[in-house]
Amino acid sequence: MVNGVRLANDAHGSASVRRSVSYLLNERAIFKRENLRLAEQARILFDLEYPVLRRLIGRRPGTLLDAGCGNGAYLARLARRFPHLAMVGIDRHPRLLAAARLHCPRATFLRCEITDRAQLTEVVAKQPPQVVLLRFVIQHMSADERALAFETLHRVLPARTKLIIIEPDPDTFATTPPSPAIQYLAARVSLITEARGADRRVVHHLPHALRAFSNLQQIARDTGSRALGWRNAARVHMPILATRITRDSSDFEATQLSAARRWIRQASKLRGSRLASSLIFTICERT
Repeated sequence: MVNGVRLANDAHGSASVRRSVSYLLNERAIFKRENLRLAEQARILFDLEYPVLRRLIGRRPGTLLDAGCGNGAYLARLARRFPHLAMVGIDRHPRLLAAARLHCPRATFLRCEITDRAQLTEVVAKQPPQVVLLRFVIQHMSADERALAFETLHRVLPARTKLIIIEPDPDTFATTPPSPAIQYLAARVSLITEARGADRRVVHHLPHALRAFSNLQQIARDTGSRALGWRNAARVHMPILATRITRDSSDFEATQLSAARRWIRQASKLRGSRLASSLIFTICERT
């Protein structure tokens, strides 16, 4: 590991691929917290994202592949709203996949690393997808992993497959009432994520990154806003902050942490307390 980033062998055996360590679930408590958070995130955010997804996915029968499906809570909601689609979920975390099979019994779940061409080729050969969803996934990848993932998708996906990439835009993050301390925490989480090899602002680099793959043609970008009341916002975002603060407490200024905790206590009692940000939908087609 170098500067918090894991080095791993590429397909040719050379230790040149920098791997992100920003999304590790190797501790029981962290996994339990994240498993609960993913379920809450799906419950709270799905209806905000569904109008855009309904327009993008359409009503044609086929298969949807959720790459980085997590615990399957989001895919279960997709399955209910798109009954004409067969659902396949892939993830690299076996414990999340075990939870996914409980959340969505009608879907097929497979352990697969999206950057591994052999693994993804096998998945696609079994059920060629018409739609591939990458939701809140590439922000956790290093630049090397993103390039590998796009290269794999570029080579493996059938022609005319639609690739939908959903990522938040952290630059639009705002609270009501305004809180410099919460903004500070969000900015620090982004910096810590970057130090661990990933990039929460990856949505801004996507158009440039995709241009390197001629068979993945970007056909549209769409923006969906999400404004959450504080109770729901806390369920989606506070577990992430709690994990970061517990694991990386020395990276946060004590005075800012105290101010953020005071704001959180006040926000929970104030009517109209909100957290708002934008989601960017990047839509590509395999030509």
